[in-house]
Amino acid sequence: MRNSFKDRILRVIDTLAEWCVYVLIFAVTFSNSIVEIVSTIMIVAWIAGIVLRKDLKKLFFPAALILGAYFVWVLLSCFNSAYPSQSLRGIFKALQYLLIFLAVATQGWTTAKMKRFVYFAAGAVVLAGANGIVQYVTGTDLIRQRTLIPEDHLRRISSSFIHPNDFGAYLVVMASLFVSMLLLKKNTLKQSGLFLIGLIVSVACLFLTGSRGAWMFFGAAFMTVGILKGRKAAAIFIMILSAVFFLMPSETRERIYETVDFESGTAWERVMIWRGSVDMIKEHPVLGFGVNTFSKHFPDYKPEGYPDDRYAHNCYLQMASEIGIVGAVFFMMFIIAALFSSLKGILRLPDGQRKGLAIGLFGGSVGFALNSAVDTHLFSLALAVFFNIILGFTMVSSGYFKDEK
Repeated sequence: MRNSFKDRILRVIDTLAEWCVYVLIFAVTFSNSIVEIVSTIMIVAWIAGIVLRKDLKKLFFPAALILGAYFVWVLLSCFNSAYPSQSLRGIFKALQYLLIFLAVATQGWTTAKMKRFVYFAAGAVVLAGANGIVQYVTGTDLIRQRTLIPEDHLRRISSSFIHPNDFGAYLVVMASLFVSMLLLKKNTLKQSGLFLIGLIVSVACLFLTGSRGAWMFFGAAFMTVGILKGRKAAAIFIMILSAVFFLMPSETRERIYETVDFESGTAWERVMIWRGSVDMIKEHPVLGFGVNTFSKHFPDYKPEGYPDDRYAHNCYLQMASEIGIVGAVFFMMFIIAALFSSLKGILRLPDGQRKGLAIGLFGGSVGFALNSAVDTHLFSLALAVFFNIILGFTMVSSGYFKDEK
């Protein structure tokens, strides 16, 4: 009788945690408040499940252990912090992201649940994309009433995200996912239609964001998917990228060339910010200035006349300035370990929807992680939650945990 009651409780907990993931896939596109509430519910449900099952073994895998070491370094960085209240908030954020990854990665995801995840992802990107297109046409999005950037002749869309670059980072993952899913051989007509719509919306909106970093790192994600699909696919993907580059408007190509012009424009600004960030790292290379304190200290190091003192526009440099080089290296090792573990699983999977899902998410995760080296994505609540969900789901869909048993 007890076991039966316990099993029912566990089923409720598992279902609650599962649906929290689906809600978050939508919520990351438009509401930080919902993201905070739902991610907290998911974490609590997941912890309750772990306690009731008394199963801590599943937490001992390489990426999780490295993530634990990273969190210890986050705590240690607080000994250097001149702003304890700021660092306390930083600790809770780091813990939140860590637990979201673990909650997603260690849940029991059946094939049916994985299909449901893809459908929710498709619904989310179509909603966010339609909202972005409305914003492009009317100047204001419908969900958050965000307007186009004033005096921006390019009319770069952000949909309900704060900035076009944020929307671009989200679309890198989604476009990669739907490229992979669309190429599956056993799709039904309805599935192919849904994946094609998801891909068209993702790519169209990615172009309209005008986010050059997202464009370039979608190229990296796209090629990653092509390579994992096989040699023929990789060759075709190279030809597609080459054709797109040479057929795109000359103005668009010029904007891409500007990314390597380090004497003017945003590329020059980033180099200046990165120099200031490196100077901060040199000041406290081991423990940093304390987690979540970059914006407090950077005004003393930023280039003269540069207005933005909140972000380094390189997540890994900002992390190193806040928690030291060791802490930043631990975080990068966590990403590499999660991706490497996923790759091991992907290479063993038979062809099918699960492998297509894993490949698409793997490519998107690679693109997102690389994009974070030139922008602020890991310091955005919505995008940090999104990335940890995607990275955790990449490991699950790859079959890594099943193979490890």
